[in-house]
Amino acid sequence: MAVRADLLAGARFDPAWVHAEDVEFVDRIKRRHRWALAPGAAVRHESRPTPRDYLSQMYRYGLWKVRYAATTGFVRPVDFLPSAVMVASVVAGIVASPWLLLAYPAMNLAETAFVAVYRKAPARLWPLMFAGWVVKNTGWGAGVLTALAQQAAAAVTRRQPAWAR
Repeated sequence: MAVRADLLAGARFDPAWVHAEDVEFVDRIKRRHRWALAPGAAVRHESRPTPRDYLSQMYRYGLWKVRYAATTGFVRPVDFLPSAVMVASVVAGIVASPWLLLAYPAMNLAETAFVAVYRKAPARLWPLMFAGWVVKNTGWGAGVLTALAQQAAAAVTRRQPAWAR
């Protein structure tokens, strides 16, 4: 992200946001200023070195996505899709047929296929892309489910979740 500092009027990232700080910042600032995309801009992003690190990162992102939605009221259903498919496939697999447990891997496969075709990825990368989607969606989905459970527990006890205090 690049911004003109002279237009920010002292606005800064909110330190209360450990993750989703960029989303919160843009949401807050876009109310005062027009935004534009810069298609020619080059962005460098550091990837996590191991699947475990990536899983952990996605778990935290899932937690904070729910917290962001609860705080701002901005909810995107797509952010909850991995969790919904994860839960639905387990429940349907237990209740109806074990074959329905394949719904979750099928969602990851569909995402892999879409991105592979869209980005024209070489076929040799498809297995790695699939593994990446499984790790991402599993971490993200588990983080979302954890945060929703924390919110539900807070609602039952009529207390704010620990992260909101």
